[in-house]
Amino acid sequence: MDLPSSPYHQAGFNGGLNGGWTDVYCGSDCSQINFAEFPSLAGSDVKGRFMYKVTNEIIVRGGCLPSQSSTGKLEVYPHAPSSFGGEIIDISGLCIANTTRVQCKFGINDPVDAVYTSTMLYRCVTPMLSAKGLVPLEVLLDGASSGLSTYLNVAHPSRTKRYVYLPDDMSDRDAKTLTVRWESKFLSEVENSTVDVKLIGYRETSDQIIWKTLDILGEDVPNNGELIFNPSEHRCKGDDCNLFEIAQIQIQLDEEYVIENSQYGFLISYVTPIGWYVVDHMVAEYGKDWSQVKCVDWYKADKQDMSWAENLLDCPCTLNQALTDFGRWQDDPGCSIFKGSICKYHIGAIHCARAFKPTEADGSGNQCCYGRDGNVRYAADSYQGSTPDRSHDWGAEPYNKPNRVPSLSHWKHDVVTFYYCCLWVEYKYCDYYMEQRATRDCKNYKPPKTAAIFGESHLLRFDGISLNGVGEGDFWLVKTPNMKIQGRFNRVKENLNSTALIGITVKDKSSSKIEVRISKPFSANSRKLTVLVDDDIKTFDTKSTKWQDLRGLTIINSETREDRHDNFTIILNSDVGIRVGVKQDRLVVFVVLPQSLKNISSGLLGSWSDNEKNKLKQPDGSLLSSSLLPTEIYTSFTSQWIVSEADNLFQYSMTDSSFEPIFELPPLPSDVTEESVKALCGDSDVCQFDYRATASEDVATTSLHAEDWYHQIQSYQIPVDACGLLDVPRGKKSSFNYNINSSITITGCKSGLLSGTTHYTCLPTSDGSVEWKPKVDAKCTSSIPGVESMASKNQECIGKITILTIFILIFINE
Repeated sequence: MDLPSSPYHQAGFNGGLNGGWTDVYCGSDCSQINFAEFPSLAGSDVKGRFMYKVTNEIIVRGGCLPSQSSTGKLEVYPHAPSSFGGEIIDISGLCIANTTRVQCKFGINDPVDAVYTSTMLYRCVTPMLSAKGLVPLEVLLDGASSGLSTYLNVAHPSRTKRYVYLPDDMSDRDAKTLTVRWESKFLSEVENSTVDVKLIGYRETSDQIIWKTLDILGEDVPNNGELIFNPSEHRCKGDDCNLFEIAQIQIQLDEEYVIENSQYGFLISYVTPIGWYVVDHMVAEYGKDWSQVKCVDWYKADKQDMSWAENLLDCPCTLNQALTDFGRWQDDPGCSIFKGSICKYHIGAIHCARAFKPTEADGSGNQCCYGRDGNVRYAADSYQGSTPDRSHDWGAEPYNKPNRVPSLSHWKHDVVTFYYCCLWVEYKYCDYYMEQRATRDCKNYKPPKTAAIFGESHLLRFDGISLNGVGEGDFWLVKTPNMKIQGRFNRVKENLNSTALIGITVKDKSSSKIEVRISKPFSANSRKLTVLVDDDIKTFDTKSTKWQDLRGLTIINSETREDRHDNFTIILNSDVGIRVGVKQDRLVVFVVLPQSLKNISSGLLGSWSDNEKNKLKQPDGSLLSSSLLPTEIYTSFTSQWIVSEADNLFQYSMTDSSFEPIFELPPLPSDVTEESVKALCGDSDVCQFDYRATASEDVATTSLHAEDWYHQIQSYQIPVDACGLLDVPRGKKSSFNYNINSSITITGCKSGLLSGTTHYTCLPTSDGSVEWKPKVDAKCTSSIPGVESMASKNQECIGKITILTIFILIFINE
């Protein structure tokens, strides 16, 4: 075929709706494509044929790239396997002969052999990984790099589906019989297929992470979904008895049964303690109370270095504070009011929140739990209280190191010891654990500040000022030296000079760029919001893709239902949280700023400052009174925050500087009465404006609710006057309310004898702080060796930190 060559010719797919362009083939120079070569290029198993999957606006290469290609990437599916491994990844991107040895290298793991399916498709089983988030995947050909790679977004195991089920007595100190169940269809539906059931132990040294097959619980077992075994026939041997404390059950499919439609090479359970595996050795070594020995040994070793606890975030005092500080705190899946969790390790709590970011130095994290009264529960008051973690459950960067492996490090350092000291001994020695995992007091918690955008361009700012009416185009919402949030406003109704927010872009210092926009109504997909990461469309609509850790930020699909794509939370490394939802073709956005950004932010949503009350900061830093007329505010303030072409983060810029919004109340639509507006909106100006402007009760109701949410959130984000924990270790208290004016009586001791003053009240002091009066001197003499002296030392240390913190707060406020 004689095809003309021109620098203006292209061959590819237009994603449509700003979905981007995908080349059919791009050689060393995309501007000089020789179409005459196409028939001889291998884009699939047939020369001259290129294959693609076109689903809505997402285009996926289905064949492979010719060997001459110098660009491109591997195409993989699925994209978000669990860090526990087992899922089979389909890979295409290179045309490979069946005589070539193909291997996959996942992150730092050793290469694993691929199963060759065709010249353009090969499959690899994900190994057990010690990282989550973006993990590189590279294909090796005959031991050498192929030059093509991609990234998987590896999910924390708690955010993936579970297919292996362990009985409750699997975590007991001993058991007579144990039954393991699994969903066999995910391994193979081949008749008579078999599996090996393995016990995979995990441990860490100071510089190594180690997995080891400790035992084969069943060999060549029929893949029928169940294995019953006798633990007495599977006991530890040699050094493994002391080295391994936790393990997982792995169901490994025999290789001969891995076929084209197999989804997993192995299934694996969550982590479990293995008392039943080591019990004989432990009883022989330490006696029947071996759990106590393990607990005390851990206690003595753990208390040698508690510096990790010094950098933890303070607990929010109330559940409402924890829920609204979503830039720094997120739900613990094991105890969440949104997921109906049973709160196994915090019985009586209704919700626990985890600090989103681990501490940089140690990879530690805080966990704060709340009771039905909405107040934080202290470990000093209950064996089910809030307990921080030496190793964050969600892992910590840099991954692949001891103390930083998602889930597994947390189990080793924080969970298995809870079994030793508490669960396996009916809480008899739980004071040891609670002392080492004491709740981070809430009295010094510093709430963030919230701003909101909704409806027909209504902005409720960090400083409480409300703005109404934004032009058409791209505007700065929040701007700091390192963090940028821009918003796109456009008319939803063409016959009205009023705009609504239809898109936002977000970028932190070194993060990926995120764009969230309303999907076009004529788009073929059912997703109401389109999310772009560095201009590539990403989806978040399965369990394992709902939470994605990306470069410098995390995106969470906040909807619990898998078929929803209309409610997102974006969390930046700078502790900024952004919630984006869509209602009636308008975005509803809430932005939460931490106090670390106080006084340095600017933009339409304001500069959170105690020194600029009722002032609007312009781009040049000058201040403008917020009491000016709306038209004056728009001309002198709002329109000045239009994003320049050079600074625009959107995939395509869009601004109409000639557009000017209306500010007065629109006339009543013909089918709306003044009475109906008042009945719905009451005194809410934003609701009344939107009802009149759109004639939509739904739009007006959304604005009314958003306005109410904003004011509620602002009311929660006020420091609570609290004296903090009334610290009487092992003391029994008449109440756990530590807020100002509360009174508490120490009624006795859980162990030991009570001495000292027994009645205390939280009262204000002359310097504006609050403290317990009289000075706390009550104590319970300990019946547990070594605990009393440690408790008094901790109390003394906490007292010094409190005095220092109060002094710093007074200095800043002045």
